Amino acid sequence: MMPGEEVDLDQFVKIMVEVLSDTCLSSREEFITELVDLFFRINKENDDTIAFEDLTTYLIDHEIAFDAELGTNGGFNASNSIGLNMDYYESDIKDPTVHNNYIEKIHYFQQIDKVILYEQNQKLIRIYHGQTMAKEKDISCPGVILAIEYVSDKNSICVSLSDRSLIFFDASHINYQK
Repeated sequence: MMPGEEVDLDQFVKIMVEVLSDTCLSSREEFITELVDLFFRINKENDDTIAFEDLTTYLIDHEIAFDAELGTNGGFNASNSIGLNMDYYESDIKDPTVHNNYIEKIHYFQQIDKVILYEQNQKLIRIYHGQTMAKEKDISCPGVILAIEYVSDKNSICVSLSDRSLIFFDASHINYQK
């Protein structure tokens, strides 16, 4: 499975069986059942397929580490963090920006190579270059931001506000025009 590809349940199970065939997980009696369960955990839209991005987002969200001998440490139970061997290292990239509140959500939108974040109960969108994390722009919204999503068909950033309105910003324009 590669970026941009989608697989259905049968394809997912086949791929995962092949990838994990040399681990102790593959000999477990409930192995296939766990793979099916994993597919449906990843499949938040409840459709017939999952995308590569869905899989990677799930793995990152659940911090599933891979060990060549053991397979995924802790099995597929995301709540079992005992034994995860993920090492985190401080990056040289620093954000000198003063934030006004806790960061509510950070999104990476691969299609436009941007990291976009917003803070809790705030009206400001912060846009960073995806590779360098250099701050590119702050955009002030008329209401408190609830959610942000990239709409690829329109090449727009959609922002949901607390007043139940949606604002679209043109991602192809350098100033992100409304």
